[in-house]
Amino acid sequence: MSGPRVLVITAMRDEGPHLLEWLAHHRAAGVQDFLVVSNECTDGTDTLLDLLEAAGIVTHLRNEIPEGRTPQWAALRLAAAHPLTRAADWIAMLDCDEFINLRAPLRSVQDLIAAAGDADAIALSWRLFGHSGHVRRPDAPTTEAYHRAIPPD
Repeated sequence: MSGPRVLVITAMRDEGPHLLEWLAHHRAAGVQDFLVVSNECTDGTDTLLDLLEAAGIVTHLRNEIPEGRTPQWAALRLAAAHPLTRAADWIAMLDCDEFINLRAPLRSVQDLIAAAGDADAIALSWRLFGHSGHVRRPDAPTTEAYHRAIPPD
């Protein structure tokens, strides 16, 4: 994919069941680099991230949280010092339950950046999706299981 180099930075804990869908979604949208900072995983997310890093799909950092700090801020400090952060043209900070949703005619994050012209930043609105009637997390991709949301406009 040509155009600006886009990095997504995220902090994760126990997101294993959702991780591959989230990565695939954003890779298809044109994100080239993922810097994933994990902390205190008990579900194997950190092991999966190590395997994804070995395959060249993500860069994985383990977050040892200093006393009195929150995981998110400690992750941001790690990410700020990482070479990928300095090499990126654009950076998005996302959680594993947040999906960039592009509308036609935009097909990639590079298209979105081009449409923004000389902007230094792009604000993405947040759309609230509820539980979609589920009492427990269904065994289905996030984008299929959770489809009820507040109106888009």
